[in-house]
Parts: sequence; C-alpha cells; structure tokens
Amino acid sequence: FSITCTRENPEKEKQKEILLDISKNFILKNEPKRAIASLLELEKEEPKNSEIKKLLGLAYYKSEILNLAEETFLRSYEFNTKDLEICLYIAQLYADIARWNEVILWANKALDNILFPNPQVAYNLIGWAYYNLSDYQNALKSYKQSITNDGNYVLAYNNMGKVYFDLKRYKKAGETYVKLLSMCSSKDKCPNFYLSEFYYRLALCFKFTENREKALKYLKKALDIAPKSKYGLESQKLVKILGNE
Repeated sequence: FSITCTRENPEKEKQKEILLDISKNFILKNEPKRAIASLLELEKEEPKNSEIKKLLGLAYYKSEILNLAEETFLRSYEFNTKDLEICLYIAQLYADIARWNEVILWANKALDNILFPNPQVAYNLIGWAYYNLSDYQNALKSYKQSITNDGNYVLAYNNMGKVYFDLKRYKKAGETYVKLLSMCSSKDKCPNFYLSEFYYRLALCFKFTENREKALKYLKKALDIAPKSKYGLESQKLVKILGNE
C-alpha cells in the first residue's frame, strides 16, 4: 500500500505515515483489530483516500467483521474504480459468505484489465463460485484458465480434481491429482495437511475404479504424512474398510 498525502504541516504528515506503518505491521502480524483504531483516525483526516479505506477494509476482513469489511471495500472502490486489488478482495469476501454471483462479478472486474497481475487467483475464485452454483462446465473452464495463467497454481488443480470427481470422471480426477502431487514434491510448496488431502483424493479415484491395491497404497501415504489431520483420519477409516474386503 502507498498513501499519497497532501502537503501540509510536515509534523502532521509524519504522524500519518507512522500511524499507517503501525497499522500495516499489525495486519502483517495477524493482529488486525489493533490496526482498526489507527486507520479510523487516518480515515477522518482523509475520508476519500481509497488506499486508507482499502487497508481499513482489510483489517475488518481479517478481524472477521465482514459487514464493515464489505462496506469499506465498496467505498474504497467507489473512490478508485481502477484499483484491481480491491476487486479481488471484494470477490474473496463474497466467496467467504457464499454470495457466488457477486464473486463472479467482482473477480471479472479484476480481469477486465489485462495488466491485472494475478489472473490465476481471479479465475480460481470464479471457478469456485461456479462449482458452488453446480455449474461444473463453467467451473472447469475457469480452473483451466487459471492453470493457463499459472501452470503451478496448486489450488486450481485441486479444485479441478474435485469437479472431475463429482462428475464421476475418476480417471481424469486421478490424472489431475497425480499431476498435483508431482508439483508438490517440494515440502515448501505443499504442507503435509494438503499432501494428505491429495493422496486421499487420489486413493478415492482408485477405489471407484476398483483398483483396491493402489487405493490402499495412497491411503497409507495420506495416513503416514498427517495421521491426525482430517484426511489422515478419513484414510485410517478407509484402510480398515478396504483391508476387510
């Protein structure tokens, strides 16, 4: 974020910059509620400053005060309709509260400008919205566009695998998870919790294509990586079931 302050009393201007830096640090340290008071003070001084409003909206959002986050983000956009980042923040907020048509609207606003730096994120959000609207074909199309823009975007691959799975296209789902796991060879890229999920989902693909041996193989991998995670525990249950068949 960068704030352009009008030239006035140098001491007052310096105080504004200090308040802004304090607010940013609180948000970066995941203490957004502590940023709100400082940002409200700045907002009083510059009520039409879209960057201050955007940062305040982010503080509300991260504090899970979603009604004020929405209101503040929309006001920020009103003062600067060329701000592509705020469009993505609004789309993400609407995804969190399951307002799927508005997710599509705002993510597309970000994509209207070819200079938008993170199209893969916007396309993935659009895909997630279509998925939750049970429009699987448009969901797949959006995930593919996300991957076209970033061939290593793990979230889009995972979400695309879920669509194929729900469509009972288990072979395509399995291929997607194999690709995803090959991308996650670096532990820094995919934490164990996610690797456990990917192995579990791949195992289900083999289960439904009646390849019990491979299903067990990947369930055990999911269990070994994160035994106490959601997918580790689900894998443990399924290993017992398959083992008794």
